[in-house]
This record gives sequence, structure tokens and C-alpha cells, in this order.
Amino acid sequence: RRRLLALEGGGLDVGVGVMWEEERVTGGGRERSLRGANLLSVAGSAGVVALTLTGFYQQVMEDWGDYRVAFSGSAAVPLGAGWAMDVALRWRRDSRPPAEVERDDAGISVGLRFAVN
Repeated sequence: RRRLLALEGGGLDVGVGVMWEEERVTGGGRERSLRGANLLSVAGSAGVVALTLTGFYQQVMEDWGDYRVAFSGSAAVPLGAGWAMDVALRWRRDSRPPAEVERDDAGISVGLRFAVN
């Protein structure tokens, strides 16, 4: 992972790596693969609100037609005394999802965060 640009409250980072995984596939079997892992992450602030946006692209090294793309973003709004309300959005697409996993997945979450400094 390498920081390309420093920003107030964060920066622009990119990363490249590999990962080994094993998944259950339809029919009860297992599939093992080596995936490339590519990351783009931006963190910063808009006034007092902390913002993050992260994207991944993960392809199977032996078959580039088998890939995952994922994006997530969040905004943390301070509420005072170490508390913040965190609103997060996420989306993911798997070109060949494992058993019991949808091809596309999206969601929104709202939560409370507490930080001790």
C-alpha cells in the first residue's frame, strides 16, 4: 500500500497484492484460487465530517474473467464526547459467486462509533 497524495484528515492510497482463497461452490465441491488484490482508498474530511471511500478489484490469476469488484463509502458525523454517527454504503459484484452468495450485493448501515483518545 502506498500513499499517493496527502489530504487533510487522510489521503489517497493505492495497493496491490495477492491472496489465496478456498470457496464452497455449487454442488458441494471446493475451489481454490490465487487472486490479485488491487485497492484504491480515499480518506479525508468535509468540515468536521470524516469521509472514506474504498474500492477493490480482485481477479483470479488463472482466469481474469473471474473477478470481484467492491466499493464502500462512509461518513462519520461527530455527536460530541467521543461519539459519532457512522453512515456507510457498500456494493459488491462477484462474476462467479460461490455457493449461497448473490452475484450483486449492496447495503446501507447506520451505527454509533465511540473513540477513546
